[in-house]
This record gives sequence, C-alpha cells and structure tokens, in this order.
Amino acid sequence: MIPAGRYARKMARPLRSLLRRLSRTPIDVTVLGEQRMRLHPRGNACETRILILPHLFDRYELRVLSRALTQRAVFIDIGANVGIYAIYAALHAGPGTSIIAVEPHPLALERLRCEVRLNHLTNIAIEPVALNDRSGTVTFRPNRRNIGNSTILVKEGAVRGELIEVPSESPLDLAARHGSRIDAIKIDVEGAEDLILFPFFASAPQTLWPSLLLIENSEDQWRRDCRDSLRGAIAGEESPRATSSFGAPRRDRSCRCASR
Repeated sequence: MIPAGRYARKMARPLRSLLRRLSRTPIDVTVLGEQRMRLHPRGNACETRILILPHLFDRYELRVLSRALTQRAVFIDIGANVGIYAIYAALHAGPGTSIIAVEPHPLALERLRCEVRLNHLTNIAIEPVALNDRSGTVTFRPNRRNIGNSTILVKEGAVRGELIEVPSESPLDLAARHGSRIDAIKIDVEGAEDLILFPFFASAPQTLWPSLLLIENSEDQWRRDCRDSLRGAIAGEESPRATSSFGAPRRDRSCRCASR
C-alpha cells in the first residue's frame, strides 16, 4: 500500500498507468473497512482511484458523511457512479438507513447494481434517472474514456451518436416518492449541480432541506456559483481541498465542497 503523505498521489500515477495497460478484467477487493467492490481499472477514474489509494479516497468527505447519518437517516447520492458513497453510507449507518442512489449512465448503473448485490444490501434504492430541474427526459452525454465524466451538459457541436436520452426527475419529485425527509445529499454531476440545486432549494419546504450537502466543486462549469448563492440556505464549512468558503455557519446546516 502506498503510504499517506503529500507525494502519495504522485507515487500512484505509474501504478495507475500500469494497471490500465495490463488489466482488462475487474478486480474484487475490500475497501473502506468492510466494503466489497468489483473494480474496473480502466474507463472510470473513481474506480481506479479507490483501487490504487483506498485509504486516501475522499477521506474527509466520507468521515463527515458517516457522522451525519443516524440509524433512520435518508441519504440521496446524486451521481452515484458505481456506488462508493451509497454503499459506504449503508454499511456505516446500518440497515435502518434509507439510501437513494441516482445514476443514469447505463454501464455505471450495471456496476452499481453489482456492487449492491456483492454487499448484500437491501436498504439502497437505485434510481436509473438523471436529476434535472423537471421530470421527463433529458439528453445525456456518456464519456467513453471516463464514465464518471458523463453529463447532461451538452456542448454545441456534440455528435448526435454520442448522445442518448435518459429519464429525468426533479429532486422534489424524487423526494416525494421516497418520503418527506432528507438528511444528507451528495451531488457530483459534472457541472450540472447548479441546475439541480437551485430549483430544489427554491421550491422545497425548509423541512425537506438536508442537514448535510456535499457538492463536487465544478465552479468552472456552473452558471451560478453554488457556494456563494446557496449560503442563505446552507452553511459554510468546507473541505480542506475546496477553494473557498460557503459563507457564515448556520446551526444545523452544513455545506461542504469537494474539489476535483
């Protein structure tokens, strides 16, 4: 195992490249304590990261999440990918927790279902949709080189063959189908975070606002700055890897940003 430290990620680069070249089959591992994963070394950066540096994978964010979840908590993982956060939450918070894993990418969805079966979990509801500001369908751009970089943000000039239509749902409609409570949200949707969060906080009653919001920092793609504009709804502790604050702390609300 590569030791933790300031040069750990730099040391991991040659090993990551070697794995991508030599390994074409998934590798079964146990990570983050007791979390069983069938990881693919190629085509998905988050699987490669946790395979090479499991002890360094989003340490701060996962620690914060585990502290926020109680036995009866509801956690929504938006952009669940292969389920690292969702499965971690289910295992650490216990069977009384309700986990909603949202993932529209067909390949990631297939792997997510496999990971849930490997861990024999019954408290994860998998939603094969893309969250958006409205329910219906949305154009989705899969990324072949890194499925975690797939997005509903479609650039002008994108080749039609690279685009697919997937079901979409608003966070409010999703929450209504699963009950009237949200304790924590993690959202990582490659720059579409603002498209989802602003309509949700504008229309959802405060009783539905989460106590913890973990946001992937995609400020270079946001049309509105989630960190500054949402400070009235959520408060301001940030990850050590984030670039700036979310504003003044407010009791019982936490918003943290995980940068790329």
